[in-house]
Amino acid sequence: MNPTSGLEYAEYHPVGPLAARVRCIWALRAPAEANSAFEPVFPDGCMELVFNLADQFERAEGEGVVRQEPTLLVGQLLGPIRIRPTGATDIVGVRFQPWGLRGIGPLEPAEMIERTVHGEALGPALPGSVSAALADVADLSARCRLLSRLLAGGLLPELRNPPPQALAALAGGTLRSVSAAADAAGISPRHLERLSDRWIGLPPYELIRLARFQRALSRLQRHHGHSLTRIALESGFSDQAHFTRDFGRFAGVTPSTFRASIGGLTATFISAAEGAPAPDLAD
Repeated sequence: MNPTSGLEYAEYHPVGPLAARVRCIWALRAPAEANSAFEPVFPDGCMELVFNLADQFERAEGEGVVRQEPTLLVGQLLGPIRIRPTGATDIVGVRFQPWGLRGIGPLEPAEMIERTVHGEALGPALPGSVSAALADVADLSARCRLLSRLLAGGLLPELRNPPPQALAALAGGTLRSVSAAADAAGISPRHLERLSDRWIGLPPYELIRLARFQRALSRLQRHHGHSLTRIALESGFSDQAHFTRDFGRFAGVTPSTFRASIGGLTATFISAAEGAPAPDLAD
């Protein structure tokens, strides 16, 4: 908990079969603040299911503002979105593995890129029943564990045929080239591209760029004394110009601007994302 802002955050990493679909479950609570500013949410290659138990959030859309539904399924982002609370914040989210929603509901992963739909897309009874159960639990860590039990208890079917390990490693940043991932899987790069489209909805090179961007975000947050050139090279960029170009595409600002302005909810999520365990998948 942040003693100056009253912000509380909890996170739970599922184990067992649920971990094949869900990367983490998180919960966030904060009191209302006057004149809340829009804050960016950055791409990470994952879809999220978000339950809002308090006041609505607003999202900047072009020159206007849209009020968000209380339960949202947010598809893979390729650029930043900007949101702000309209009052008190009390939300619980499910961050899926990049392939976590394949075979669930009517939408294929590729159809969810840059889209936000109502949580009913995963089942008409899901938003109301889950939100009510979560609202009855005050402790954020307990909420995360409860949601994990609900998901594992039948809300999400078990992933019986997981993606190839090489594809998971590519999405997680362990493998950093398409050729290395294809060689590890014993398939051609073209076949890997088809698998990536089927399982995740994004091409392999986009997974590499997203993983590299996430490494840079984490380093910018943690290593304030490191030069941008060092962060670029350690994150996997060929040089600082490459870093600035790719970072600007996903973050909407330059690395130096990001470093000077990071704070609030954005900083909370970046810090919490560090060190998430990789799932144990079979080839």
